[in-house]
Amino acid sequence: MHPLKYFDNRDYDLIFGWISKKKVGLINPKKYSILINVHLLLVETFVHEQTHDEHPDIEDEAVIEAKTRRKIKKMTVNEIEELGEKLLSILLLSKKHK
Repeated sequence: MHPLKYFDNRDYDLIFGWISKKKVGLINPKKYSILINVHLLLVETFVHEQTHDEHPDIEDEAVIEAKTRRKIKKMTVNEIEELGEKLLSILLLSKKHK
């Protein structure tokens, strides 16, 4: 099934919250729910782009991705949640002003 059709069917409840430092999503078929780790997704994207900025000479995406993973691995859960909250608040504010 196409993801847009799957979404429109709303067979599953969507929940946005923390899972872990390694999981961006989790489905629970028994409860018909999908948990999406928005904080981690935002932090991964931000740190990835930060790494590009800090290393403009590195063109190999695999190297950037490895450096990104190492940075995130060194972050505590609280640091990821804090940065994720800051990024999420900017995202929500930018949506309100458009």
